[in-house]
Amino acid sequence: MNQLPMYEDSAAANRFEAAVQRLDRLAADVTRLVLAPPPQARFRYRPGQFLSLILADGQRRSFSMANACGIDRPIELHIRRRPGGRFSETALSRLKVDDKLTFEGPFGQVNWREGRGTAILMGTGTGLAPLKALLEHGLAAGGHRPIRLYWGGRLPHDLYLNEHLCQLALEHTRFSFIPVLSMPPASWAGRCGYVQDAVTEDFADLHNADLYACGSGAMIDAARARLGQLPGFHEDRFLTDAFEPAAPVVRSSGLPSVQLFVNIHGTIRAVRGPLGATLLSALREAGAPILSVCGGKASCGTCKITVAEPWRDRLRQPARTERRLLANLDDIGPGDRLACQIPLTQETDGLAISLVCHATAKWPA
Repeated sequence: MNQLPMYEDSAAANRFEAAVQRLDRLAADVTRLVLAPPPQARFRYRPGQFLSLILADGQRRSFSMANACGIDRPIELHIRRRPGGRFSETALSRLKVDDKLTFEGPFGQVNWREGRGTAILMGTGTGLAPLKALLEHGLAAGGHRPIRLYWGGRLPHDLYLNEHLCQLALEHTRFSFIPVLSMPPASWAGRCGYVQDAVTEDFADLHNADLYACGSGAMIDAARARLGQLPGFHEDRFLTDAFEPAAPVVRSSGLPSVQLFVNIHGTIRAVRGPLGATLLSALREAGAPILSVCGGKASCGTCKITVAEPWRDRLRQPARTERRLLANLDDIGPGDRLACQIPLTQETDGLAISLVCHATAKWPA
């Protein structure tokens, strides 16, 4: 995998500051936020990756880049307002042009893959954002590979870039746009149902096809189950980006637990994690500065940890999904694992790990 050059500031190699360049309302509940990092930042990313905005209290909210990367090109984000959302409803409503935001990234392993077969892009809601970046990159790369984008919503107003995508399809003969509605009005002349069903209607087999699915975890699980029944489906060519709304940490005091030893930049703290939980959930409950975007679905790689050497052969070996994601992460070393994929059992009592954090991360006081 190609390394991405990034500007190193005094805080961390992947932390940046950007100015708000534009705020556009794409729909009643969707805002396009355009950020302009300073020229010296040299923020580079692959299409399909995401960044994490850092809020004033240190919390993070993650969003996919919705445009392909280019020299001195601003960053486009699509943000859906969620009731009570710390950023999407509160902070976003107060933003103005030229305000500064801090972010980290890029993260994520969904990336454009060259191939002979059709590139099938499937998304719902603001899951369009990384697909739009992949589409722009794929079209700019040239060639003759067919690209089909299936974008789903419930009602017509959910398809907030419908006109733009229709225009792109007119300009590029190898690109087809298929909008899909699950609750269409009587006047709707397009496809009805769900994006994964529309794909199965159009393809008898998936040999040589690369599939990209972006949206909720439920949508991605349904797409994997439905498309997995078609001849030629291959898990290694099913690339996903599942975003989950930020959720509160669930406290588990009083439950049977195991002890864990966690090293953050040389400071080791003993914490306890409940049996049956994941290492990720235990670390979050303990207040460790660990990122988690995909809801434990092993699709983002942001919860990477390093297992201490005596424990590397004692843990259960990673499953296929974790192995594939680890193989695509940059700077992987011996003992690197995903915290979301390590279950806490009696056998993990005493587990020692190190967190892979930015330079200023530390244990809370």
